[in-house]
Amino acid sequence: MTNKRGAPLKTCPDCQCKLHARKSSCDCGYSFYEKKRRLIENWKTLKKGDIIRSLYGNGPYWQDPSTKERQYMGSYGRFIVDALGNDYIRCYEITARGIKTPTGTHLLYMGGFKKSELCDNLFKCPHKLVSVS
Repeated sequence: MTNKRGAPLKTCPDCQCKLHARKSSCDCGYSFYEKKRRLIENWKTLKKGDIIRSLYGNGPYWQDPSTKERQYMGSYGRFIVDALGNDYIRCYEITARGIKTPTGTHLLYMGGFKKSELCDNLFKCPHKLVSVS
């Protein structure tokens, strides 16, 4: 007795073409596994309990005067919003298992761009946030 079962297939929603189940995109350009990250434009609309992700490469940084290389000093990763301030978000970090860490709270700076009054090479920039929940 032979097995007549073929390869697992899925249908492209754009062109209705049948594709192998492991293909990540169709020839027409449709992508099956594209992550849809929603950038948070207005952080003041966040509420307590919202889950957000802070992206590295944004936020406060120190700039080396000779090489102009930036060292970012913000908090990055997944967080649960606790409270909103005038120019910051107070939140708790989420571990890989989705548990709040007991290390304390994080403050994500969300105000405007400012040069530090204490140091010539220190700059305050807002964090870039993506909605997770």
